[in-house]
Amino acid sequence: MGKFDGKQITGVLGNHVIKKAAGGKGSIIQMKPVVVKQTAETKKAASVMGNASTLSAAIRRNLGRLFVKNYQGTMINQLNKANQTILGHCFNKDTETYSFQQDSFHNLEGFEFNTKSPLAAYLWVQPTIALQGSTLTLTIPAFEIPAQIKIPKEATGFAMGVQIGQYALHESKKWRDNYFNLEIADGQTHVPEQQISFEVQNGCLCVVGLGIQYHKVSNQYKTPLNHKDLNPAAIVGTIVTPGDFVEPAPLVVGGRHRAPEWTLMDKLKLKKGHID
Repeated sequence: MGKFDGKQITGVLGNHVIKKAAGGKGSIIQMKPVVVKQTAETKKAASVMGNASTLSAAIRRNLGRLFVKNYQGTMINQLNKANQTILGHCFNKDTETYSFQQDSFHNLEGFEFNTKSPLAAYLWVQPTIALQGSTLTLTIPAFEIPAQIKIPKEATGFAMGVQIGQYALHESKKWRDNYFNLEIADGQTHVPEQQISFEVQNGCLCVVGLGIQYHKVSNQYKTPLNHKDLNPAAIVGTIVTPGDFVEPAPLVVGGRHRAPEWTLMDKLKLKKGHID
């Protein structure tokens, strides 16, 4: 209710709040705050959105060496939306649980971190992944240079980076990541098939990314050439491994425990349904 002190009206008046301005000169009129009550459905949708944002941030950090700061401005939002769609599909609204299959995150494959220089337009072979027991193998088919890879005219050579992220979704934990660098010799015209293997845990989402780093060698100095408009990098494989996640015991080196390879994603809350 508004009050009049003989000079000014203050307080709530209808849908407005009236306050004294600084120094007591004049008044400030604001709209009364509106209390919005969330329904059960909107709370569930907000939960899915929050989980998608947390998972997307973890993926960006784990694969970050592939693109560093050379990603497009809309990439963060696009990855959030992609994961929100996937998690929404895997979410049971009645039990409020998430259930995953091996190919649940298949729609992330081909996700480009920079559409100004998409990996699909620079590398004309298709990398694949295969799971055998606890070993996940990325295969990059043999290719010819420059017929099957685009080389900027100022570049004298390139390297290919491969990075993997592992996420125990129901346990809200992520692996520290792993990075492999494939050096291609300057002047090389044929690259044989490459296979890179990773040890993975049961019950985890595995996301594999690949990027191309161009360089120029002059007077024995190697200068990186990637920038905001030139940084081919994409997600090339995803899989949810079967079984239940069991966190490996910390490694002991020289009688001391190394820092844990698995860390908590405390904002990720995915109540367990099942993993097929």
